[in-house]
Amino acid sequence: MDFFRKQSLIGIMLGMIAFTVIWFSLSAKRLHFKELIKSNDQLTIEVKKVTQFKDNFEKLKIEIEEQEMRIAELVQLFASTNERIKITHMVQKLASISGLGQFQEQKNIDNPIRNDYYFDYSSIFKYIGSFHEFGRFLSLISGYEKIINISDIVMTRNAAKNATPVSIEFRLSVYVYDPSTDTSVAAARFANSEDKP
Repeated sequence: MDFFRKQSLIGIMLGMIAFTVIWFSLSAKRLHFKELIKSNDQLTIEVKKVTQFKDNFEKLKIEIEEQEMRIAELVQLFASTNERIKITHMVQKLASISGLGQFQEQKNIDNPIRNDYYFDYSSIFKYIGSFHEFGRFLSLISGYEKIINISDIVMTRNAAKNATPVSIEFRLSVYVYDPSTDTSVAAARFANSEDKP
């Protein structure tokens, strides 16, 4: 048995030596494998981030398209330069339709007020009429499809005369879109619509 024991011990020793040699020779491969796993995990995280960015990009792209459509619709609500003069004539017609009395005066403010995306062209109108006639006039104006504003309303009653006729003064502001402030699709659409009579 002594011989069998020696052979067993030699076999075990050779196995341990072979295992140790293989273990140390493959240690560099094991480190490389661990680095690959770590790198793979980092790449997986990066891919998830990129996927999230892509999803966010797609959502933002859709949102931008929706916003551009909204802006284009809003730009269409502005009066064009050609329509500005027509609006003042329309105001006089609506005053006549509403029964607002005698037209006294119209003053155009010489220089428009420039805002971020539009010009504010103001005119001051003076009429003589009743409160009810002016109310009907404001009701008709409120249904106009372009963005306009009536402000600075002053109503004065002549104390010596009957209370029915009052002097009515107001500022009409017509807002005209300024396409030079925007390079988007909305500005291009507005420019195209302005060329049409």
